[in-house]
Amino acid sequence: MVKTIEKYNILEGTLRSREEELEVSRGVEAQCSDLQAQVVELHIQLEESRLRLEGLSGEVAEKWSELGKVESFCLDAQRKLEMLELANSTLQAERENNQSMLKAKQDRLEGRVGELEKDNTLLHDGVVALEGEGSTACTTLFFSYFKI
Repeated sequence: MVKTIEKYNILEGTLRSREEELEVSRGVEAQCSDLQAQVVELHIQLEESRLRLEGLSGEVAEKWSELGKVESFCLDAQRKLEMLELANSTLQAERENNQSMLKAKQDRLEGRVGELEKDNTLLHDGVVALEGEGSTACTTLFFSYFKI
């Protein structure tokens, strides 16, 4: 009987030890289940993040394309501005040249008008002189014709 009690005590200790191991094992199993659920959740989040990344990659590519178009537009606008500035400076130089030519032409015309006015004055004086001479000649002729 003592042996049986000892055996019973040993078996009871072993049983408690096994129950504690079972309890620890159940705790570990519960933690393992929690970790597996977390792993599944992380896989889901990872897939969602991958999908968002793909969407964002498309948006980034689109923005890069738009940026390239804007840069191209800016370069075209810069080239057009440079061409317009060159055309403007060319036209300004032509305008200044035309103004110089017009001023020279105006000066020549004013000189020619002065010469023509002098010629006109001389002719007018000549006409007046001739009229005076003609009047005197007519009077002389009149008096000599009528013998007055």
